[in-house]
Amino acid sequence: MPCQICCTSKLLTEFRLKSNQAPKPEEGNSIGTWYAHLFYLEGKKCVVMMNAASGYCVVGLFMSRAEIQQIPELIRLDLLHLMKEDGFTEAQISKVQEEIRDSIVCRTNDRTAVSFLSRYILDITYHAGGEHVFNGLQLARMLNHSPSGPAWSPVKAFQNVIDGIPVEIRKR
Repeated sequence: MPCQICCTSKLLTEFRLKSNQAPKPEEGNSIGTWYAHLFYLEGKKCVVMMNAASGYCVVGLFMSRAEIQQIPELIRLDLLHLMKEDGFTEAQISKVQEEIRDSIVCRTNDRTAVSFLSRYILDITYHAGGEHVFNGLQLARMLNHSPSGPAWSPVKAFQNVIDGIPVEIRKR
């Protein structure tokens, strides 16, 4: 099953799709189902993507439409970097890279995941505002080590998802 990038309607417009044109995501791919949302920071387009099962995330800042349309490659490269820094094993990294090799864009169908994305965006705008200089990897690292998402520890939760261990999602 290909990696599914479930985009909000705002992000689907960057792919020149409407919600009714994009397919619904299929169930059963906990590693390869990612929710993505477009937001603006300092007037520029940014994207936050979150693994639906764990809350592990990737952040792309100040992106053009062409870069946004290359989101599958962004996920692959940034995940590789973040997972190495977070102490994932080579086997776990290889499994994720294999799962996300082929990607499709679909529409969102889970309001809970979208609400956690909104929480991530609030955290990003708070930490990236003012005189602080961050890049997407630094912001993703911060979010992946905070209890902002659906799991108390997104790093540990994503490791469990990869290893097939059930993850308990906290109540909103």
